[in-house]
Amino acid sequence: MGGGGTHYCVFFCEVLVSEACSGSTQLSPARIRAHLAEALVLYPHNPSLLQLLVVTEQRAHAHVRLRHYLHTACAAGPTPQLLATCLACEASSGIPDGRPLSAQPALRSRLHAIFERSAADKRLAVCPQLWLMYLSYEAECSNAEAVRRVFLRAVRACPGCKDVWMAGFAASAGMAANEVQQASLAAGGRTLAPGDAPAGAALSAREAAELLEVMAAKGLHVYTDVAEVVMMALEDE
Repeated sequence: MGGGGTHYCVFFCEVLVSEACSGSTQLSPARIRAHLAEALVLYPHNPSLLQLLVVTEQRAHAHVRLRHYLHTACAAGPTPQLLATCLACEASSGIPDGRPLSAQPALRSRLHAIFERSAADKRLAVCPQLWLMYLSYEAECSNAEAVRRVFLRAVRACPGCKDVWMAGFAASAGMAANEVQQASLAAGGRTLAPGDAPAGAALSAREAAELLEVMAAKGLHVYTDVAEVVMMALEDE
Protein backbone atom coordinates (compact mmCIF):
# COMPACT_ATOMS: atom_id res chain seq x y z
CA MET A 1 0.00 0.00 0.00
CA GLY A 2 1.46 3.38 -1.02
CA GLY A 3 1.62 6.74 0.69
CA GLY A 4 -2.05 7.39 -0.02
CA GLY A 5 -2.95 4.16 1.73
CA THR A 6 -0.90 5.19 4.74
CA HIS A 7 -2.65 8.54 4.97
CA TYR A 8 -6.09 6.96 4.69
CA CYS A 9 -5.25 4.36 7.32
CA VAL A 10 -3.96 6.99 9.76
CA PHE A 11 -6.94 9.27 9.09
CA PHE A 12 -9.40 6.42 9.66
CA CYS A 13 -7.79 5.55 12.98
CA GLU A 14 -7.65 9.20 14.01
CA VAL A 15 -11.40 9.51 13.43
CA LEU A 16 -12.09 6.39 15.49
CA VAL A 17 -9.96 7.54 18.42
CA SER A 18 -11.35 11.08 18.25
CA GLU A 19 -14.92 9.79 18.34
CA ALA A 20 -14.04 7.48 21.22
CA CYS A 21 -12.58 10.39 23.20
CA SER A 22 -15.70 12.48 22.57
CA GLY A 23 -18.07 9.61 23.33
CA SER A 24 -19.72 9.82 19.91
CA THR A 25 -19.01 6.31 18.65
CA GLN A 26 -20.86 3.04 18.99
CA LEU A 27 -17.67 1.02 18.65
CA SER A 28 -16.30 -0.61 21.76
CA PRO A 29 -12.77 0.26 22.96
CA ALA A 30 -11.75 -3.31 22.11
CA ARG A 31 -12.94 -2.88 18.52
CA ILE A 32 -11.11 0.43 18.15
CA ARG A 33 -7.94 -1.13 19.49
CA ALA A 34 -8.37 -4.01 17.01
CA HIS A 35 -8.47 -1.51 14.12
CA LEU A 36 -5.33 0.16 15.46
CA ALA A 37 -3.60 -3.19 15.83
CA GLU A 38 -4.41 -4.04 12.21
CA ALA A 39 -3.06 -0.68 11.07
CA LEU A 40 0.14 -1.15 13.08
CA VAL A 41 0.72 -4.52 11.42
CA LEU A 42 0.89 -2.64 8.11
CA TYR A 43 2.74 0.42 9.44
CA PRO A 44 4.46 -0.60 12.70
CA HIS A 45 6.70 2.46 12.82
CA ASN A 46 4.20 5.16 11.91
CA PRO A 47 4.48 7.82 14.65
CA SER A 48 0.85 8.93 14.32
CA LEU A 49 -0.47 5.40 14.75
CA LEU A 50 1.86 4.82 17.71
CA GLN A 51 0.57 7.97 19.37
CA LEU A 52 -3.04 6.91 18.77
CA LEU A 53 -2.25 3.57 20.39
CA VAL A 54 -0.79 5.36 23.41
CA VAL A 55 -3.91 7.52 23.74
CA THR A 56 -6.23 4.53 23.40
CA GLU A 57 -4.38 2.35 25.90
CA GLN A 58 -3.97 5.14 28.42
CA ARG A 59 -7.69 5.90 28.25
CA ALA A 60 -8.31 2.22 29.00
CA HIS A 61 -5.69 2.29 31.79
CA ALA A 62 -3.99 -0.58 29.98
CA HIS A 63 -0.48 0.62 30.82
CA VAL A 64 1.02 -2.85 31.22
CA ARG A 65 -0.36 -3.97 27.84
CA LEU A 66 0.95 -0.81 26.19
CA ARG A 67 4.42 -1.24 27.66
CA HIS A 68 4.47 -4.89 26.59
CA TYR A 69 3.52 -3.98 23.02
CA LEU A 70 6.14 -1.23 22.75
CA HIS A 71 8.92 -3.33 24.26
CA THR A 72 8.05 -6.24 21.96
CA ALA A 73 7.93 -3.97 18.92
CA CYS A 74 11.29 -2.41 19.83
CA ALA A 75 12.85 -5.84 20.18
CA ALA A 76 11.47 -6.96 16.81
CA GLY A 77 12.38 -3.90 14.77
CA PRO A 78 13.71 -0.88 16.65
CA THR A 79 13.37 2.58 15.11
CA PRO A 80 13.83 6.07 16.55
CA GLN A 81 10.04 6.56 16.53
CA LEU A 82 9.41 3.36 18.46
CA LEU A 83 12.22 4.12 20.89
CA ALA A 84 10.91 7.62 21.57
CA THR A 85 7.39 6.33 22.13
CA CYS A 86 8.62 3.57 24.43
CA LEU A 87 10.74 6.01 26.45
CA ALA A 88 7.89 8.51 26.73
CA CYS A 89 5.57 5.75 27.91
CA GLU A 90 8.03 4.67 30.59
CA ALA A 91 8.85 8.22 31.65
CA SER A 92 5.17 9.16 31.98
CA SER A 93 4.86 6.58 34.73
CA GLY A 94 7.17 8.71 36.84
CA ILE A 95 5.68 12.12 36.10
CA PRO A 96 2.77 11.90 38.60
CA ASP A 97 5.37 11.21 41.27
CA GLY A 98 6.56 14.78 40.93
CA ARG A 99 10.19 13.94 41.68
CA PRO A 100 13.08 14.48 39.23
CA LEU A 101 14.58 11.52 37.44
CA SER A 102 17.63 11.63 39.70
CA ALA A 103 15.37 10.78 42.64
CA GLN A 104 13.57 7.87 40.95
CA PRO A 105 16.01 4.93 40.79
CA ALA A 106 13.43 2.38 39.59
CA LEU A 107 12.36 4.56 36.66
CA ARG A 108 15.97 5.38 35.82
CA SER A 109 16.79 1.69 35.77
CA ARG A 110 13.99 0.97 33.28
CA LEU A 111 14.94 3.85 31.01
CA HIS A 112 18.62 2.98 31.16
CA ALA A 113 17.85 -0.61 30.17
CA ILE A 114 15.88 0.60 27.13
CA PHE A 115 18.73 2.86 26.03
CA GLU A 116 21.34 0.13 26.44
CA ARG A 117 19.28 -2.41 24.50
CA SER A 118 18.86 0.15 21.74
CA ALA A 119 22.55 1.05 21.69
CA ALA A 120 23.42 -2.65 21.39
CA ASP A 121 21.26 -2.98 18.27
CA LYS A 122 23.32 -2.44 15.12
CA ARG A 123 20.38 -0.80 13.36
CA LEU A 124 19.96 1.87 16.02
CA ALA A 125 23.56 2.26 17.16
CA VAL A 126 24.34 4.44 14.13
CA CYS A 127 21.19 6.53 14.55
CA PRO A 128 21.90 10.07 15.83
CA GLN A 129 18.43 10.36 17.38
CA LEU A 130 19.25 7.54 19.79
CA TRP A 131 22.33 9.29 21.12
CA LEU A 132 20.63 12.68 21.28
CA MET A 133 17.91 11.16 23.46
CA TYR A 134 20.45 9.24 25.55
CA LEU A 135 22.54 12.37 26.18
CA SER A 136 19.46 14.36 27.11
CA TYR A 137 18.39 11.62 29.52
CA GLU A 138 21.75 11.41 31.33
CA ALA A 139 21.94 15.20 31.53
CA GLU A 140 18.45 15.25 33.05
CA CYS A 141 19.68 12.73 35.64
CA SER A 142 22.60 15.08 36.46
CA ASN A 143 25.03 12.19 36.02
CA ALA A 144 28.27 13.78 34.81
CA GLU A 145 30.25 10.55 34.40
CA ALA A 146 27.39 8.92 32.48
CA VAL A 147 27.15 11.98 30.21
CA ARG A 148 30.87 11.70 29.46
CA ARG A 149 30.61 7.98 28.75
CA VAL A 150 27.58 8.34 26.47
CA PHE A 151 29.12 11.32 24.67
CA LEU A 152 32.25 9.35 23.79
CA ARG A 153 30.18 6.37 22.63
CA ALA A 154 27.95 8.68 20.59
CA VAL A 155 30.76 10.32 18.62
CA ARG A 156 32.30 6.92 17.91
CA ALA A 157 28.97 5.66 16.58
CA CYS A 158 28.04 8.85 14.66
CA PRO A 159 31.32 10.70 14.03
CA GLY A 160 29.93 12.72 11.15
CA CYS A 161 26.85 14.09 12.90
CA LYS A 162 27.39 17.65 14.10
CA ASP A 163 24.21 17.64 16.18
CA VAL A 164 25.56 14.75 18.27
CA TRP A 165 28.84 16.56 18.90
CA MET A 166 27.10 19.79 19.89
CA ALA A 167 24.60 18.04 22.14
CA GLY A 168 27.48 16.17 23.79
CA PHE A 169 29.43 19.34 24.48
CA ALA A 170 26.28 21.00 25.76
CA ALA A 171 25.47 18.16 28.14
CA SER A 172 29.11 17.89 29.22
CA ALA A 173 29.21 21.55 30.14
CA GLY A 174 25.91 21.29 31.98
CA MET A 175 24.26 23.57 29.45
CA ALA A 176 21.06 23.17 27.47
CA ALA A 177 21.71 22.16 23.87
CA ASN A 178 20.02 25.26 22.47
CA GLU A 179 22.29 27.44 24.61
CA VAL A 180 25.33 26.02 22.89
CA GLN A 181 23.77 26.06 19.42
CA GLN A 182 22.88 29.73 19.85
CA ALA A 183 25.90 30.72 21.93
CA SER A 184 27.12 33.31 19.44
CA LEU A 185 23.84 35.18 19.86
CA ALA A 186 23.26 34.49 23.54
CA ALA A 187 26.78 35.45 24.63
CA GLY A 188 26.71 38.67 22.67
CA GLY A 189 30.45 38.99 23.11
CA ARG A 190 30.10 38.80 26.90
CA THR A 191 32.48 36.54 28.80
CA LEU A 192 30.84 34.17 31.23
CA ALA A 193 30.82 35.27 34.82
CA PRO A 194 31.88 32.71 37.46
CA GLY A 195 28.26 32.31 38.48
CA ASP A 196 27.36 31.29 34.94
CA ALA A 197 29.46 28.15 35.06
CA PRO A 198 27.40 24.99 35.53
CA ALA A 199 28.15 22.51 38.26
CA GLY A 200 29.47 19.02 37.59
CA ALA A 201 30.87 19.32 34.08
CA ALA A 202 31.47 15.91 32.53
CA LEU A 203 34.67 16.80 30.66
CA SER A 204 37.80 18.62 31.67
CA ALA A 205 38.75 21.64 29.57
CA ARG A 206 41.65 19.64 28.13
CA GLU A 207 39.39 16.75 27.09
CA ALA A 208 36.95 19.17 25.49
CA ALA A 209 39.75 20.89 23.57
CA GLU A 210 40.99 17.54 22.25
CA LEU A 211 37.49 16.54 21.19
CA LEU A 212 36.98 19.87 19.44
CA GLU A 213 40.16 19.16 17.48
CA VAL A 214 38.89 15.70 16.54
CA MET A 215 35.60 17.24 15.47
CA ALA A 216 37.38 19.79 13.28
CA ALA A 217 39.55 17.05 11.76
CA LYS A 218 36.37 15.34 10.60
CA GLY A 219 35.34 18.48 8.76
CA LEU A 220 32.80 19.62 11.35
CA HIS A 221 33.31 23.20 12.43
CA VAL A 222 31.64 25.52 14.93
CA TYR A 223 31.80 29.27 15.33
CA THR A 224 34.78 30.33 17.43
CA ASP A 225 32.60 32.01 20.06
CA VAL A 226 30.51 28.85 20.43
CA ALA A 227 33.64 26.85 21.21
CA GLU A 228 34.79 29.57 23.61
CA VAL A 229 31.50 29.48 25.51
CA VAL A 230 31.86 25.72 25.98
CA MET A 231 35.51 25.97 26.99
CA MET A 232 34.92 28.77 29.47
CA ALA A 233 32.04 26.90 31.04
CA LEU A 234 34.32 23.90 31.55
CA GLU A 235 37.35 25.88 32.69
CA ASP A 236 35.33 27.62 35.39
CA GLU A 237 34.56 24.28 37.04
